Amino acid sequence: MNEKTSASRSFPRRVSDALLDLLFPRECLIYGGAPGDSPYRFLSKRGRSTLKFIGDDCCPACGAPRAGIISEHGECVCCRDRKFRFGRSRSLVVFDVYASRLVHAVKYRAVHAAAEDFAKIATESESFSAYLTGATLVPVPLFTLRENKRGYNQSRIFAEALAKYIPRSRVENLLVRTRDTGTQTLLSAASRRINVRNAFCVPEKLKARVEPKTRYVIVDDVFTTGSTLNECARALKKAGANAVDAATFAHG
Repeated sequence: MNEKTSASRSFPRRVSDALLDLLFPRECLIYGGAPGDSPYRFLSKRGRSTLKFIGDDCCPACGAPRAGIISEHGECVCCRDRKFRFGRSRSLVVFDVYASRLVHAVKYRAVHAAAEDFAKIATESESFSAYLTGATLVPVPLFTLRENKRGYNQSRIFAEALAKYIPRSRVENLLVRTRDTGTQTLLSAASRRINVRNAFCVPEKLKARVEPKTRYVIVDDVFTTGSTLNECARALKKAGANAVDAATFAHG
């Protein structure tokens, strides 16, 4: 257990969690019911067992699991004809019906504490944890009006939770979304790329904080086509970053 993990389980925190459980009983976000003796706040041991981890045998570009994809030169079929602005991307789990329940709980139901479960799960994957160790985590931003209406940015919550557990990692909010790109759920891959083109930037007042020697990892909840992550990487590199990668909780 690293120092950050140990600190997060201090006695005052355990007392606070116990009081919260009395006032607001927890339930597993995948199967419902109390998590029982699970080490997670919103995930039972059974729920944890349903998540499909993505190991090292994945696409070197987008991080898609190798199983079931056709590869010609190492990249998956979705990436072999594309050139991303980020160096590589890694995802922790497959975005299936089970993982989607966790992501949607944070994204749409404001179950912010579930993001800490994401981070704990991330430390259980040695390769994913090592991938983030020592990196500066940059959350994908929401458009200001959208974030004000929702009250939070789920990518920032996820990044901040990861920074509590991943050694020598920190969060820098360097990016802003310059326009409201709306939801991309119903858009095709090509339409997604057009929709988010040049939709992100590093503001002038923050450019001095971009360090060429720092490794930045853009953090989002789900990797779908990589269009949003790609445009975020474009903005960071334009501001002077050299090493830019990406990471998401799920890939699908």
